[in-house]
Amino acid sequence: PFGIKSAPEEFQRRVHEALEGLTGICSIADDILVFGSGNTDEDALRDHNKNLVALLNRAKELNLKFNFQKCKIGLDQVKYMGHIISKEGLRPDPAKVAVISDLKPPKSKEETQRFLGFITYLGKFLPR
Repeated sequence: PFGIKSAPEEFQRRVHEALEGLTGICSIADDILVFGSGNTDEDALRDHNKNLVALLNRAKELNLKFNFQKCKIGLDQVKYMGHIISKEGLRPDPAKVAVISDLKPPKSKEETQRFLGFITYLGKFLPR
């Protein structure tokens, strides 16, 4: 294996530090989500744009670079870390849910742990 084992954790820590104090920003690994909220769609868009400008200013200040070919700006909904986020709220990505029908029964401790983690992820979407 190449690299330092703690490199992903160190990278995440540094991204978190770089974005500290910004509102409407969520980051996991190298995926950054900018969002806005408000009582109307216009208010939410205005808030989103304010948060995006703040992120871009911080990136300029810290000399951070973005791959703009991968950037998606102004979407009504977005797939992010196995979820679909929209003004209607949070729901599981249908592609993740479809995987359940293809799952084979776990045969090892590791497979059982993976299965339980997946089911736990979906559990938050079940009606109470």
